[in-house]
Amino acid sequence: MARIVVGTDGNDRSADAVRFAAVQAAGGGALLEIVYVYDEPATVNPGAVGAPQYHNPKPYEGDAEKIVAKATEIAQSVAADVKIEPSPMAGDKVQVLCDAGADADLLVVGSRARGDLSALVRGSVSYDVLHKATCPVAVVHVASTTGGPVVVGTDGSDEGTAAVRWAAVAAARSKTFLHIVHAWTVATPVAMGPMAVAAPSAVDTEALNDAADAVVAKAREVAAEAAPGVEITAASTEGVAIEVLEEASKGATMVVVGAHQRGDLSSLVVGSTSHGLVRAASCPVVCVPA
Repeated sequence: MARIVVGTDGNDRSADAVRFAAVQAAGGGALLEIVYVYDEPATVNPGAVGAPQYHNPKPYEGDAEKIVAKATEIAQSVAADVKIEPSPMAGDKVQVLCDAGADADLLVVGSRARGDLSALVRGSVSYDVLHKATCPVAVVHVASTTGGPVVVGTDGSDEGTAAVRWAAVAAARSKTFLHIVHAWTVATPVAMGPMAVAAPSAVDTEALNDAADAVVAKAREVAAEAAPGVEITAASTEGVAIEVLEEASKGATMVVVGAHQRGDLSSLVVGSTSHGLVRAASCPVVCVPA
C-alpha cells in the first residue's frame, strides 16, 4: 500500500502540510502517517545539591498525542476517508522524519511563509530533511490550491526525468493535468578588459529551439508512460529556470523539480532551483531524487 508521511508540530504551517498530505494520500488511496517528534526527556538530572531529579516522560507523550490528534482532525476535514496512522515519537526531529519516510512515496514538511529568507536555511528542519531524506520531499511553505495543474520542471537530466515521472503520477492522483516546463538560457560572449566590446552571439537559435523541443518531447513520452491518460501540456521558455518556474507556480497544485542524490552538498546550495523555489513559489514544492 502506498504511504505518505507528514511531519507536524501543531503550528499553522504544519497544518497546511497536513492538509496537503491528506489530499495526496486520499487521491492515491495511500496510508497517511502523521508524525510528531518531541524531545526525549532525560530520565535523571542532577539536582541543586547533587540529588537526582527524576522526570516523568508521560506529560511529553500526552502533549504529543494531543498534537497528533489535532492533526488527524485537520486531515479528516479535507479528506474524510483517508486512512491515518498517528505516530508520536521521541528523538531528533530530522532523523525521525527521515527514518519514517525512508520507504514512503512522499515525505511532507512545513516551512516558513513564502518570501521569508529564513524559510529554508541550514539547520532548519525543512532544509535538513530535504538534504538527508532519500524519498521525494514536499516543502509546504504556502497553502496549496486545488484544481490547478501539477507543474514540473525538467532539463532532460536523470533528475529532471525522475521529477517528470513522479509529477505525472501526482497529477493522476490529484485528478488534474500535468504542465511540463523547460527553461533555457543563452550566454552571450563579451570581450573583457578596459577595451571591452560586446561581441555578437554566435549561437544557432534554431538549433537551441530544436534541442529544447526535444527535451519537452522526451518529457511528454516519460509522463505518458508513467501515467497513461493524464492530460499533458508543455512549454519551452527562454529564461532562468527559477524565474520561469516561479511564474508557472501561480495557481498550481504543486511544482515538482529534480534533486541530486541525497548527501550531495551541491543538491541544495544557495541559489539552486529547489532552494529558491521553496522561498519564491506560489505553491508547495516537491523535490524528487533521481
